[in-house]
Amino acid sequence: MIPKISFGNPNQANFVWIDIIFSISFSLMMIALINKDFFGGQSAVHRLLGFKVVDVKTNEQASKLKCMLRNITAPIWMIEIIFLLVNPKRRLGDIIAGTSLIEIESTDPELILVEIKNTKFDKEAKLTLLISIVWVIVFILLFDQRIRP
Repeated sequence: MIPKISFGNPNQANFVWIDIIFSISFSLMMIALINKDFFGGQSAVHRLLGFKVVDVKTNEQASKLKCMLRNITAPIWMIEIIFLLVNPKRRLGDIIAGTSLIEIESTDPELILVEIKNTKFDKEAKLTLLISIVWVIVFILLFDQRIRP
């Protein structure tokens, strides 16, 4: 379903400009989605609802890399739902990354903008973003039928 909806007409032999523009915007959206917990282990929604992503072993804030890994399963959300029915406390992405959500006091979601502004991109942050970009490229290569030989 994803390839038909996301990547235009699969019978078309080559990319056209609109496909390139769509692929870039789709890629940026996917990178944002899988890195949504990048800042402080909380997305804007987690801040509003009072949740934080933590490492299962240490119960401390999960690293940027673990936060990204837990979200790589977002495109297969239907499988995620099955995992949540079996284990409501941890989804498939949490099992893969070794993370879980804990309840904390809710905060203003707009505070994430301050955190974004003050972020220094260390080696872990750069590695996380690089892995995200590679993952999105692989995702597109797997699902866009025009790219396959």
